[in-house]
Amino acid sequence: MPDGDKVQGEIGGEYRKAYRQICDGKSSDDDLAIGVTEATIKKIQKYGDEPIQILVKAVEICKEIQAHLPLFKNEINKAEKIEQVEKIAEQVCMDRYDPTHR
Repeated sequence: MPDGDKVQGEIGGEYRKAYRQICDGKSSDDDLAIGVTEATIKKIQKYGDEPIQILVKAVEICKEIQAHLPLFKNEINKAEKIEQVEKIAEQVCMDRYDPTHR
């Protein structure tokens, strides 16, 4: 990277082009955003509806959090909410979900 950060080994898959643009440091922010967005779209298309199902259910959990925040009177159990989202991911992506990969 232009500022001397350590560049990781070669990134594979959909994000290779965007990663190279970041490492070169010559692309505009808009070009970088487009590169990452295009790669993300390809990734979602590859997995089909599974990521969308996870996001829809995660949004429901977030709305539940928001509904229980009357001026900070209730404390939200963050670990519990993360566990709920992980369970959704396990159910939707049973064959590909790896909870240790974050």
